[in-house]
Amino acid sequence: CTKGTVDAYSSKVNRSAMGSNLYMPLFYIDYRDLDLLSKKYKILATSLNEKSKAYGDAEYSQRCILALGNEANGLDRGVLDLADECIHIPMFGRAESLNVAIAGALVMFKSIEK
Repeated sequence: CTKGTVDAYSSKVNRSAMGSNLYMPLFYIDYRDLDLLSKKYKILATSLNEKSKAYGDAEYSQRCILALGNEANGLDRGVLDLADECIHIPMFGRAESLNVAIAGALVMFKSIEK
């Protein structure tokens, strides 16, 4: 979690995650931490920029960090600048976007599928 995001242990998060957030390691980081982690991990960032590729075409063979932005504003420019790859989820029909939980689930499932 980056600073300025929702409290991962708030009552709303606990209810929506059905308590699973209490059993997963969560860390609060800033850009300096992400910069250090980028030396060991590949960073995949969700983005609608012109360089992004469909999430199904991303390379998931090494350990990676998945950076997800909120639906309204996406990721901060600093995170996008550190990303090794930008990915997006192609949308079909009339849907304009997915919430971050659904987007994250799709990408994480794809990452273990390959």
